[in-house]
Amino acid sequence: MADPKSPARPTWQRAYYALGAFNVLSVMAAIALSDRAMAGFTHSVGENQRWAHRAGRYVELAQTVARADGPGNDVFESHDVAGESARLDAIMADYERQHAAALRDLRANVDPAVAAPVIARLEASHGDCTRMAAEAREIFAAFRAQRPEEAGRHMAAMDRFFSRCNEALAAALADVRRAQASQFAAQQAESQGLRRYEYGLAALVALIVVFIAAYGAKLARVFARQQAVVDATNRDMRLLLENVEQGFLTLDASGRVTGERSAPVDRWLGAVSPGEPFSDALGRVDASAGTWFGLGWEGVTEDVLPLEVVVDQLPNRVVLGERTLRITYKPILRGTALDRMLVVVTDVTAIVEQERAEALQREVLTVLDAVIRDRNGFLEFVTEAEGLVEQITAGDAGDDLLVVRRVVHTLKGNFGIYGLASLVDYCHRLEARMLQDEDLPTASERAELRDRWRAFTAKVQPLLARRDAGIIEITEAERRVLLESIRAMTPHRDLGRMVAEWTFESMEKRLARIGAHVQALARRLGKGAVRVDVVHHNLRLPMERWAPFWAAFTHVVRNAVDHGIETEDERAAAGKLAPATVTLTSRVEGEYLEIELRDDGRGIDFDRVREKAKRLGLPCATREDLVEALFHDGFSTRDEVTDTSGRGVGLSAVRNAARELGGDVVIETARNEGTTFRVRVPHERRWSQGVLAAFTSGAVRPSVAPRMLD
Repeated sequence: MADPKSPARPTWQRAYYALGAFNVLSVMAAIALSDRAMAGFTHSVGENQRWAHRAGRYVELAQTVARADGPGNDVFESHDVAGESARLDAIMADYERQHAAALRDLRANVDPAVAAPVIARLEASHGDCTRMAAEAREIFAAFRAQRPEEAGRHMAAMDRFFSRCNEALAAALADVRRAQASQFAAQQAESQGLRRYEYGLAALVALIVVFIAAYGAKLARVFARQQAVVDATNRDMRLLLENVEQGFLTLDASGRVTGERSAPVDRWLGAVSPGEPFSDALGRVDASAGTWFGLGWEGVTEDVLPLEVVVDQLPNRVVLGERTLRITYKPILRGTALDRMLVVVTDVTAIVEQERAEALQREVLTVLDAVIRDRNGFLEFVTEAEGLVEQITAGDAGDDLLVVRRVVHTLKGNFGIYGLASLVDYCHRLEARMLQDEDLPTASERAELRDRWRAFTAKVQPLLARRDAGIIEITEAERRVLLESIRAMTPHRDLGRMVAEWTFESMEKRLARIGAHVQALARRLGKGAVRVDVVHHNLRLPMERWAPFWAAFTHVVRNAVDHGIETEDERAAAGKLAPATVTLTSRVEGEYLEIELRDDGRGIDFDRVREKAKRLGLPCATREDLVEALFHDGFSTRDEVTDTSGRGVGLSAVRNAARELGGDVVIETARNEGTTFRVRVPHERRWSQGVLAAFTSGAVRPSVAPRMLD
């Protein structure tokens, strides 16, 4: 009898076992998928954190590069070649350390295929930064050799390498962002694939739909946590950029603000709306800067000049109360066309304050040197400047805009004699604002001028406290004149007048002081060495009566150096010997006292004077008309305004001062031979003929021979 067959298992049982087995497999598959998702999530978070750290490192590298650009620019103002060179060396040492650390990290921890472009960017940046530092050292070398034009060329090259270095670092940061985006995209793609598997399992097995749904919800929470981590990473990156005290925003090709910006932008410029023209946002805090930006952006969109040239013309500094902001621009190109503009706003208040403090300290040292060399001259300058500042700040100059401009211009010239750069700069900006708006100084401008002057005088007050009262200095020639006059039985009245005049200011010292200013100004304007001859004839003049005239006479000096004297190359091309010569003379001619400045420069270009006079509607038919035009308020042959000339108020101020003394100004000039400015003032002959004859006697000779100032 055959063995009975084993009973077949019921279908539901087989289905149950199959479902159970499938359930086990589903659970195992779900566990495997979960582990895979968590591993990917952990890897993604770690990679994002590492890339965020690298981005921060590259931002620090960019900041070091920006600091390395400073010494090569700052030396033009500080002239401290040794100090700026040492500062550059220290910064470059920091840069090399940061650069090497960044490369080690990429080579040790990043896939070579991903690291290669970033390394290339960093190496390119390193090369440009090294070349930028080399150009800075060339600038220092040019300053040591006193070749300012060569220094200027190297500064332009240095700025180009600085720009390229920043472009490479910006590209490296862009590579970092792309790596982060690629990492996140891969993780999202993998997560989506896992989710499809889960939904597939749910569709195949209805009995475990609840379990699949629950597990799907769990995965959704996992993904939400992952997204939260990514968002937190992005917030950390944003905080990193904002905590370096810089504002970042981007503009589209039309100059409007896009949605991306950091918090300092709103804090400094107010709430900036996406799509708002940046000129409007800037104009809310600084109207002139907003207008300037709007005009400059037209050059960006017109695409006539090179983009880097136009960008350099955009406003780069804004003053908000006591805060100073520096604005830099980085074009983002799509091919060769401008796609967006990255705008970086940096609070440089501390740097500006430090620069001001250093400038004031340099000015104090300059004053100390001036006090040591000519104490009385400096005390006279302080007295004159105090009076001019008082005229402007207290309104003593009246409401005549031309008179106030003349006083400001004179004050600027006096400050320039003693190298007070910060006060010169403020007066120059005040002049420019008055000329542009055709308006008197505002109350705040008057207050700032007064505060700046008081700050300066407070600094130098210890140098001014001691006065050598009761001491009168006379020259050997004056002593000999007195002796000869006594021997000649000169009347006591004449002798008394002679001695009384010893309290007056010596023209020998006054003209020597002016000569030193001629030489200093010539060096500053790149005119090279200038020979100064002083012919003083042992004259003395009452200081208080002549003080306003000497304050205005600085304009003659500035005109002679800036307009008249040529550079050494120009003199060589014209067949003239170097150095240029300026002769300063004081003398008595008949009933007149004459103060004269003569240079052997290019002379007055009367063709240019005639052209400018026609534009201003002034008479220009005769030579006398053209000479008269030179004294017209607002007349200048310069097309550009500098801190030295171009305002057209200098010569008119000199003539007004001469006329206050009852005299006038005479100009003699010849093309390529030079110009003479001669001030003639009626002079009372205070000495007898016997005293005057002592100067020409065999025993006494006045100083009529030229004397060159060192």
